[in-house]
Amino acid sequence: MAAPIALTLFVGIFSIICLGFYDYLTNFENNGCEMTYMYEYPEYIEIELQEEKNKFPDYRLHAYGEGQYTQQIRKLQLKGIPVLFIPGNAGSYKQVRSLGSVALRMSERLNDRIHFNYFVADFNEELSGLYGGVLLKQTEFVNICLKKILSLYKLTQPTSVILVGHSMGGLIARALFTLLGFDHSLVNTIITQATPHQRPVAAIDADLHHFYKTVNTYWRDHAATSLRHVTVVSTGGAYRDIQARYGLTVLDGIVAPDRAVSVSTSAVPKAWVSTDHLCSVWCRQMVLLTKRAMFDIIDGKKLQVLTDPERRMKVFRHHFVSNNGLGDYLTREPNRTIVLDKKVKWEVKVDKLWKYSSLKVASSVYFAVPFSPAEDIDSVFVRSNLTNSDWLCYCHVPDGQDRCSSCTSLSSLTRFLPPLYSNTKYVRVSDIERTNRTYIIILVMAGEKKVDILVDHYDSNVRHLVYQMPNVYDTIISYPISATDGAALLKIANASSFYSLHLAGLALPTNTFTVIVEPFKCRRHSAEFYEGSILRLNVPWGHEDAFTFASYGKEISLAVKLQTGRPMDHDWKQDASEPHLEMFLHPYCHYRLKLVVATQDAIGQGVRFYGLLLPGFVVAVLFMTLRAATLAACKGSVVNEKLAKPYNAILDSAKPYYIVPVALLLRYLCSLGFVSKMLKGLHIPSDDTVVLKEENIYFSLLPLMLYISSWALTYLHATFAYHLMKVLSYLGFIRLPKAIKDRCGLLQFVIGVKALSLSLFCGTLGLLIISALLILKLLSLLYSVIAKEDTQATHLQIAILFPVTLLVNIQTLLGLGSLVVWMKLIVLNGFLFQPLRPDPSQMPALITCICVLMLLNMSNLNLSKFQGLMVFWSLYCFAVMSILYASVSMYRLPILIAGAVLAVTLPYVTGLLSRLTKERTKKGE
Repeated sequence: MAAPIALTLFVGIFSIICLGFYDYLTNFENNGCEMTYMYEYPEYIEIELQEEKNKFPDYRLHAYGEGQYTQQIRKLQLKGIPVLFIPGNAGSYKQVRSLGSVALRMSERLNDRIHFNYFVADFNEELSGLYGGVLLKQTEFVNICLKKILSLYKLTQPTSVILVGHSMGGLIARALFTLLGFDHSLVNTIITQATPHQRPVAAIDADLHHFYKTVNTYWRDHAATSLRHVTVVSTGGAYRDIQARYGLTVLDGIVAPDRAVSVSTSAVPKAWVSTDHLCSVWCRQMVLLTKRAMFDIIDGKKLQVLTDPERRMKVFRHHFVSNNGLGDYLTREPNRTIVLDKKVKWEVKVDKLWKYSSLKVASSVYFAVPFSPAEDIDSVFVRSNLTNSDWLCYCHVPDGQDRCSSCTSLSSLTRFLPPLYSNTKYVRVSDIERTNRTYIIILVMAGEKKVDILVDHYDSNVRHLVYQMPNVYDTIISYPISATDGAALLKIANASSFYSLHLAGLALPTNTFTVIVEPFKCRRHSAEFYEGSILRLNVPWGHEDAFTFASYGKEISLAVKLQTGRPMDHDWKQDASEPHLEMFLHPYCHYRLKLVVATQDAIGQGVRFYGLLLPGFVVAVLFMTLRAATLAACKGSVVNEKLAKPYNAILDSAKPYYIVPVALLLRYLCSLGFVSKMLKGLHIPSDDTVVLKEENIYFSLLPLMLYISSWALTYLHATFAYHLMKVLSYLGFIRLPKAIKDRCGLLQFVIGVKALSLSLFCGTLGLLIISALLILKLLSLLYSVIAKEDTQATHLQIAILFPVTLLVNIQTLLGLGSLVVWMKLIVLNGFLFQPLRPDPSQMPALITCICVLMLLNMSNLNLSKFQGLMVFWSLYCFAVMSILYASVSMYRLPILIAGAVLAVTLPYVTGLLSRLTKERTKKGE
């Protein structure tokens, strides 16, 4: 590939990736969360843990209080239900104030009959999401906190503590059960907010990976036994949460399905908002419904958390998944009979579509809607804002009578619709037994509030449509028409209030579209704030629905994109199991629907789901580049300035067809039954594709696309870095005094030794210094080229040291979490030479530092043919391993980089030792 063509192509790929990042970081709804306010000054009273201070000097336990309630806390006059809030990565203990304050206000409205005492663990804002070395320590501290909290109660004795965990705090809550000697009866309810349960967001730390594996394996193995009493709720923040995507927050495959609720905040009834990672702890809509759920799981007589997990699950499903507005949902029978008042007016409505609106209802009325099988309709859609919980039922009018005396309630089928505070709810009736005298009854009670009712009879064959979504090939063939004029068009006449469009074939997160519904020929109408159009994307395999609302007569649009992939075992052949678009329309308007391909959204989804896989492929590209440099050294090839330019080396030696087919072939062979069993017996882990397949987001072209993207990024980065360093080398070394230039070698050696010694305290710190030495060495070599003082050895050193520098920089970046934790440790203890324990970066860092120091001090980098071939194929193996085993599991990258640098260095070390041995032998003779 010619360099100009490659540069143009790679700039195009880079622009697409940048567009994806821009979409990922900006393309989401405005923050719809309302603020949670404190009416009195919040206070955090420290609970003394004298006996544990030596073991956990940086951790604290606080109790939350406001106003007069603070005095009760200070005196430890506790009589409520204990709740322990566990903050997450870099989380503050002050994040408890939203839940704590709302709980206090709600209990005051109940005259303190049910009260909650909020406690919070303070982890000193540790980076538990980047450094796994603190997770076990935090778990042990929370265990101590639980025991301490229960010991504080003198007046009443709680039987359990409710745990609320934000981010990594939710994982800590589940990790408690893995501790030896932990009393499982202390916890039966866990609520997690934006917690990545499936795996780390970025597995850059081996300790982090192993902690996840230990916790999730324990929960899978004990889900049906010792963990049957525990109910877990997990909420994810949808698209505003750019730190932990919803697919990682679900509990599928970890917690038993009948003991878990996983839901996106965009789908939660009476919330309908997307929350960012921090907003999830203070978003008023989510805080209120979380507290309502917590009040409902309290036994009103015993003032304890309900011991029956089935009842707790019923509460959580009601509040987080399918709120029907019924106050007695816990005790209500499925087919409850309602006795109708004979004195209330019975009014039959025979129109297929009718609307009732009244500023107030002077006297109660029963609207009877005929629903017989003889008609050409099979569904009835009813929407209203009635405040009475039992508002809809059906009955069969007995022969010889003109009305029913009782009816069977349909109110449990109620679902709410946005906007918030509108109390808009609906029921779609279809699956009931019908006779020629079957009626659906709408119970309208007398009251002062405005009432709006809309009833629509329809044939589901006309209103429930199936549309085959275009695949990638169809989209490319029809582009750009599919992205401008639309991939599908539908005209909807007025007098239609509900349509459902089944989106067949929507399976991957990168299948993205935008639905635009444009009203036209709308009747003049003085609309209320809640009147208009509503779109809902319903995803049947996950609680990740998305809603949007537009006022009467306004255009409405909704992004059709998935937050999780379609499960492999999902029965997609059934229409009801496909994602579908539900349209709640105003009958006074005609509508035009347009479904357009959302190219930018697709790229943004690619970054959201696959962006963190790029480092593993970038490292593979650099291994291939370094491989070519060592091959040139062993063949005795003339490495001129042109070949020494790293971007040329990347372009020529890291072509996708050199490695991707081999990696895919090995992946296929490893997936064969007998090979898989053999590898498992040898304790060789599965490749990272397994993780992506379990999350249902893998497709066959993914490795090739990731490699090409990484190839382009590496090429452009190398081009920019090379020319920048060339300029800096000229500007820097031309001003350096000759005395300093002459002592560069000695200075380099001294600093290298210092880097090695500092690696014993924090491996990443040593890498940082070694990386700086590599850059200085390259600047010196490039200055030699500019000053026409270069030799073949100079170009060979540039060809080898440049990719090594980029690899060491990546290794350093992956260990920055450890470095930040070490720096905080120094600040806290006031002691500079404080080793970080454990330090996952230390051993790879030591190997890399020693090898790089040796490379820096060698002037002759020529290899024998045998040595060169050994290094050549070793680096090729490392490149394949990086693709197979280090794309998701990034904690393996430092080990692979250290191994690759060691493979490059060993021949030079053995050659140097061999020459020294020969010289000593000659002197001895």
